[in-house]
Amino acid sequence: MIRYSVPEEKNIILNLFNTCFPGEEKFADWFFGKVYDYRNTLVYEDNGKIIAALQMIPVKLSDGVNTYTSSYLYGVGTLPEYRGKGIMAQVINFSFEEDRKKGTDYSILIVQEQSLLNYYSRFGFEKYFSVGEKYFDTNEEILRFRPVTRTDFSAINDVYENSCDKKMFSLREEKHCDALFDMYSETSFVHETDGVIDSYVFGYFTENAFIASECMGKNGFTLANSVAKAHSKSQFKCIFPGNDKFIGMIKPINSSVKDIEAYINLLYN
Repeated sequence: MIRYSVPEEKNIILNLFNTCFPGEEKFADWFFGKVYDYRNTLVYEDNGKIIAALQMIPVKLSDGVNTYTSSYLYGVGTLPEYRGKGIMAQVINFSFEEDRKKGTDYSILIVQEQSLLNYYSRFGFEKYFSVGEKYFDTNEEILRFRPVTRTDFSAINDVYENSCDKKMFSLREEKHCDALFDMYSETSFVHETDGVIDSYVFGYFTENAFIASECMGKNGFTLANSVAKAHSKSQFKCIFPGNDKFIGMIKPINSSVKDIEAYINLLYN
C-alpha cells in the first residue's frame, strides 16, 4: 500500500534513509530536524512494515518571468532486501498522480550518479538541469572576503538570480537559504565592492582543495581562489551555472518543459 506518512513514523523513515544512504547520518539528522515534513513523504507499506519512501519537497521554479510549481523527489530509497521488485517504480508513479491532482507543473530531481539518468528516463524524466564545473590551481590573484551571515540572504539571493538570468532555476526562499547556511555555516564566503556583495561561494575543504559547491557572481572564481589560498590549499573547484554536466531532470506534469537552459543545485544534495 502506498500512502502519505504520519508524524509518529519519522524515526522509521530516518532509519530507512540511513540504511539506503549509508555514511550520511550527520546530514540525515540535520535534514530530518530542519527540512523533513511527513505531509510531503510517501511510503510503501507491506504487511505493516515501511519498506520504501520518498520525499516530495515543494520547490518553486522561475524562468525569469513566470513562476512554476514543482515537487522535488528526494530521499528515494527502498530497503535492500526488497529491491528489484518494482516497488519504488510504483511509488514514483503514485507521486505523479498526486502532482496531477494538485495541479503541480513539474516533477524534478537531482541524480546522485550519472548512471541514474537512464533509470529515471523510464519514468518520463528528461535531462534538463546542468552545471558548469572547473578545477584550477591556485594563483596569486587575491581578493578580500568575509564569512557569510544570515543577514546577507537578500544580497546573496540577488547575485544568485542575476547569475541564473535567462535560465530556468529554483527560487530560494529565506527558509531554504537558512538551510544552506546551516550546511555551509563555516565554509561560505562573500566578496563586496563598495559594501555591496557581488560574489559568493558555498563550499567545503578537502585535504588539498577548496570545493566551491556553488560559485556565483562576477568575482566568483577569484573569490574561490582567495579562499583556497587563505586556507593553504593548492587547488580549487568551482560549480556554477553552465552546461558541462547534467545533474538534474524534469518531468512535465501539468505544464510543458521550457526550451531554455536550466540550473538547479544545492537542493539538499
